[in-house]
Amino acid sequence: MGGGGKGSNQKAKTVIRDIIRSVRRKTLKDETASTYTIRRPADMPFWNEIVCGDCAALLRLIPSDSVDLVITSPPYFQQREYGGWGIGNEKSPDDYISALIGIFRECARIIKPTGSVVFNIGDKYENSSLRLMPYRFAIAATEQCNVILVNNVTWVKTNPTPRQFRRRLVSSTEPFFHFVKSQNYQYHIDEFLKPQDLEKSNGNNGTGENVGKKYFQLIEQSQLTPKE
Repeated sequence: MGGGGKGSNQKAKTVIRDIIRSVRRKTLKDETASTYTIRRPADMPFWNEIVCGDCAALLRLIPSDSVDLVITSPPYFQQREYGGWGIGNEKSPDDYISALIGIFRECARIIKPTGSVVFNIGDKYENSSLRLMPYRFAIAATEQCNVILVNNVTWVKTNPTPRQFRRRLVSSTEPFFHFVKSQNYQYHIDEFLKPQDLEKSNGNNGTGENVGKKYFQLIEQSQLTPKE
């Protein structure tokens, strides 16, 4: 969701990877990798499998306090056509936030006291004005779901989907909200601070100087009128 090319995808993967590193269990002892096996709990309905279905119904099957980490990016408000049903098709921002809170409440229920929920949501323009949907959600979540908002991590898209706007900039950032439900959450800052060698995709020098350049060149070479 939210658009973007290879640079954006790489940046998203980097953000998610950093968060996972910060909340995962340590698997190293004295810099030597240790091997361990996690047994499937008897009451866990899913294990090492991809399950398709209504997330609201599937989440209710998962036991409380049983999951270490939830990462999700639900459909954005009226940004795509989802067949007339499901989250994202609500008629008003308030209805959309209410639907998100219903899902988020289940996510908060299933994580352990040491666990985390990472929620990514994009914004929406209406009548030329941003609706601040991500921040409406974050405020509602902290007020209604008894959670703590630890961090707002900003995903900066180095190659966002280009737009021919003349009176505003292209939206090129999205928030990743990191929630927990107790002060006992796992957070291994040393893992986060380890040096990283980030791969640079072709045509992107990592500075954002080539943002959308390829797409604008294609537009200039096309038969589109200035209005189009």
